[in-house]
Formats: sequence, structure tokens, C-alpha cells
Amino acid sequence: MAVNLHVVMVPCGNSIAELKTTKISCQKVQKLDIPSEKIQYLKVSYLLQQPFKQFVSNRSADWIIADVIVHWVVEIAQAHDVSLKVFSPCSASTAAFMWPLHYLVGDGQKRFQSSPESLTKPPEWFDFPSSIAFKLHEATGFQAGFYGDNASGISDAERTAKILNVGQALAIRTCNEFEGKYINLYEKLCGKPGFQKPSGVNNDVDALPSGFIERTSNKGICLLPFPIDQPLYARLLVEKDLAVEVDRNGDESFSRDAIANAMLLRLTSAIITLLALPPTVWFYCISFPLCMYFGTD
Repeated sequence: MAVNLHVVMVPCGNSIAELKTTKISCQKVQKLDIPSEKIQYLKVSYLLQQPFKQFVSNRSADWIIADVIVHWVVEIAQAHDVSLKVFSPCSASTAAFMWPLHYLVGDGQKRFQSSPESLTKPPEWFDFPSSIAFKLHEATGFQAGFYGDNASGISDAERTAKILNVGQALAIRTCNEFEGKYINLYEKLCGKPGFQKPSGVNNDVDALPSGFIERTSNKGICLLPFPIDQPLYARLLVEKDLAVEVDRNGDESFSRDAIANAMLLRLTSAIITLLALPPTVWFYCISFPLCMYFGTD
């Protein structure tokens, strides 16, 4: 059964929005290249809180879908009896590592994520082998930025805990085929269901927006990680054998030789995998690209 949805996109976080009287539209100016120590001042702004509160009070909304940073949306949703869904811009593996509800604040955080060193290994609530963890220099910056005080008076961890506690469900940018075990783990950790395909939808294609397949046919789609989870996402790709991590020096720099070694390692791994196949298969795998390159039949 078809359902008509009216979705209003309201920017927040590091965007500046112009709300027009005839309709809500967004002209966003992204604050790029801001030094990390000044990002905290973006979190002080509550310019959209009052306009958004007024908008919700004037409209009959069914859902509010919000990022974890806009913690003030909790009071608005509760005041107007609107269901709140939480959107994660990070991967499921990152959410399971960084956002387990009982370890975000208070005694749980003090016991299990109290220092940068505690973030350099997979957490104990991972009930399967995993390589998701920060390197020490990455963990140091994350620890200070996520759990530490900032100019807004509420840490990112406290914002996340507040909105996760109230949200009825989660929408995570991932899929079961790619991160199934992490999705299942995070649903158990936070005690909330993740969004699934709509009822009556038989396959993934039917769940996509109308015309999506036609618009993206024969085109690559690149989903970039959220800046805060780039290291963890890189480790996920290595874990799934989709990437090789370049070794770094003691000062965290890397050399051309390190890049060359990583590429050689990946090439060697691919050759070993190829040689493990039946001869007819690997002969076809090698000869077919050559035929394509030289334009032979």
C-alpha cells in the first residue's frame, strides 16, 4: 500500500539555515576547515531551536528524525507528543563501539572508556572477534572531544545519551549484508529496533526512492565516512578484506615505501587467492582483462 510522506529537512549542527516564510528551505553554508579546538563553538548555537519548536507546534508531525548532536529536540518531541527517531551518520560498527547506551556517561563510562588507552582495543561488549578500535593518537583526540567539556556546557557523550534514551528507534547508515553482526549487537546494546524495510516491500530495490535505479545506473556511489569515525571505518574495511592499512611511523606519518608495501601486500594476497582457484578459473580471470585491453574477441 502506497503511503504519501511529506518530509521537511531542517539543517543543524555546522550549518546556517535561512527559513523562508512561504516554505521551509535550506541554504546551508558548511563550516569547513575549522580548527578542531574551535569546533566546540558550533555546538553553542541554538538558532534553530525556537523556529523548529514553532514549526512542530503548528504542524501535525508523526516523526522527528534527528542526529544525536541536537539534544534539544528531545524536549520539543516530548512537549508535542511526537515520536523521536535517532539517525546515526556513522556506521553500525562505530555506533556499537562509541555509543553503547550504558557506557556513554556515568559509572559505565568511567569503568570502560575512562582513558584513551581503553579505546585502543575492541570493547568487552563485542561478543565476536573484531578489529574496531582507535590507535592511541586517534583515541586521545576522540576522548577529549567526545567526553570532554566544551563551550556548550554539554559533552557530545551526554548529548548522545540524552537523545538515545528517548528515541524509539534507530536509523543507521548501513545494511545487514555489510554489517549484520554489528547491527544485531547494537540493537541489543541500546534495546531499540533498527529501521527495516517497509512492510510489503519484497526486495531492496522496491525500498529505494522512485527512479533511484535509473538515475544511478552505471554510476558509482561513494558513501564517505563521518569524520569522527574515519579511523574505525577504515579498520572495518580491513576487517572485511576490502582494504589494507598503511603502516605509520612513530610520529604517525607514513612514507612512500609504506604505501608501496601496503599495495604489494594487497597484490600478493590477491595472487594467492587467485592461485587457490581451479586453473581454468584463474586462467580466465587473467586472460579476460588482457583480451579486453587489447581489444580482441
